[in-house]
Amino acid sequence: MIKHDNAKVPSGTRDLSKLIWLTTKEAAEYLRIFDANGEPSDGAIRTAICRGMIKAGKWGRTWRIKRANLDLILESSLV
Repeated sequence: MIKHDNAKVPSGTRDLSKLIWLTTKEAAEYLRIFDANGEPSDGAIRTAICRGMIKAGKWGRTWRIKRANLDLILESSLV
């Protein structure tokens, strides 16, 4: 189960506004996509990357997503 915008944000979250490139976990935290345990759902982000919904680069074994791309996705999804 993925919880979105009105989900309770865990107290240990970091300020992601200063980062340019985010890991999948940081991207999930930034978009407030959490799994049933309240952890950032990096699996949902990886799935979106593989489906072409999110542009990302891979360095070694780590996916990196540009925060500006996530902002564009959010802006384009506004009703």
